[in-house]
Amino acid sequence: DQRWPLVVTCHGTEPFDTAELQLREWRGLAERVGFLVAAPCLKGTDGITIRSHGDQMARKQADERLILNIVRNVTGSLNADPHRIYIVGWSGGGYAVYHTGLRNPSVFRAAAVRMGSFKKDYLPDMVERTDVHQPVAIFYGSEDILPGINAESRQAYDYLKSLGMKRLMPKELTGGHRRRPEVAFDFFKEV
Repeated sequence: DQRWPLVVTCHGTEPFDTAELQLREWRGLAERVGFLVAAPCLKGTDGITIRSHGDQMARKQADERLILNIVRNVTGSLNADPHRIYIVGWSGGGYAVYHTGLRNPSVFRAAAVRMGSFKKDYLPDMVERTDVHQPVAIFYGSEDILPGINAESRQAYDYLKSLGMKRLMPKELTGGHRRRPEVAFDFFKEV
């Protein structure tokens, strides 16, 4: 009878990260604290391979449909609380969070990106679809070895700020490009 929070976690670039690795990363925390986790297999989270803009947008749109279908199914079958659905991405999974999470603020209570990839060109019609009050956390590592991730995190913050978003939380974490589900969970708990 209980309604459960749901965290949708978006994996980064394969083979360095996968949906299975994200499930393993979040499983212990979810069981200990009490929330549901969904980790879809995504196509548009490659932060390394250069693709055409059209191909990348088609992948992002397919990912968006998949994520929203998973949210509908989990909400209906596993009693997820529709007011406590969160989306998080690590590394290349940032693309999915920015595209799907921010374009669907009525679905996602909050969004978090951990050391995530960002390209403004992959965010069409954001002015019309943005909820300026949606909480968004952007975490980046002080010593990230991946070139450009910290710069992309700052670009994401600047772009979202330019859209008038009022609840942005950029935060530099000590260390490099490491998996840290607890920082996103702490943010969701605070929200």
